[in-house]
Amino acid sequence: MPKTLVVDNETDERIIRKTFYRLWGELPREVGIDREDRILTYYSRRHFFTTSRLYQGVGVFLLSELMGCSVKFIRPTAKVVF
Repeated sequence: MPKTLVVDNETDERIIRKTFYRLWGELPREVGIDREDRILTYYSRRHFFTTSRLYQGVGVFLLSELMGCSVKFIRPTAKVVF
C-alpha cells in the first residue's frame, strides 16, 4: 500500500495524515452540512460524489477512472439515478 494517499493538486506535495483528517473534518462545514445530524463517513462521501456526478451526466466509464474502481461497482448506483 502506498504511503502517500493524498497529494495537493496545486503544490504537488503530499498531505500528511493529520492534515488530511483535519481538512476532512472541515469539509462538511465548508459546504454547509450540519455534522450534528449526519454521520459523514468516507463511504457516504464517496457515494455522494458518485451519485452527484451521475446526475451531472458524467459517464460510468469516466467515473470509474476518477474513482479508481470497476464499472461494476458504479452500475448499481447508476441504476438508481436513471
